[in-house]
Amino acid sequence: MVAADALREAFGLRAKESLMTSAVVVKDGKEHLSVEGAKGGRPRLLPIDNERKTEAVKLAQETSKSLGSGTGRIIPPEMTLKEAYDAQRNEWRALGGTRENNANMHGERHLHAREMSADGATKEEIMADLGHGEDRSPSSYGVK
Repeated sequence: MVAADALREAFGLRAKESLMTSAVVVKDGKEHLSVEGAKGGRPRLLPIDNERKTEAVKLAQETSKSLGSGTGRIIPPEMTLKEAYDAQRNEWRALGGTRENNANMHGERHLHAREMSADGATKEEIMADLGHGEDRSPSSYGVK
C-alpha cells in the first residue's frame, strides 16, 4: 500500500493505476512512467521530472521485486487486482480516510491537479496528465 500511495501522490494516479504501474520507459532521452490501467485502456507516459517522482518509482519497483512480481505490478501474487484494490481501500477507511473528510485515495489526484495548476500548467496539460481524453472540466479537481 505504501508504494501505491507514493505513486498516487507523486503522479496523481488513480488507485487502480497505482497498483498496475511501475515500468519506466525512455522517450526523447528522458525517463517516463508508463501508466497502465487507465480508463478506456488509454496508455500514457508521465515524466519523471522531480525527486518525489523518482523516489516513488524506485519504491514501486523495489516493492514489485520483493513481491516476486513478474509483471512489475505491486500486487501480491496471491491477490487479484480487485483484491489488492479492495485491500488498499479498506486500509484507507480503517485509517479514517473518507470522501467526506477529503482523505481518500482519489483526493491525491485532486491535490496533484491543484499543484500542477499552481506551478503554471494549463488546463489541457493537467487533464492530459490525469488521463482524461474527454473534455472534462478541470474544476472538478479544484482547478480554475
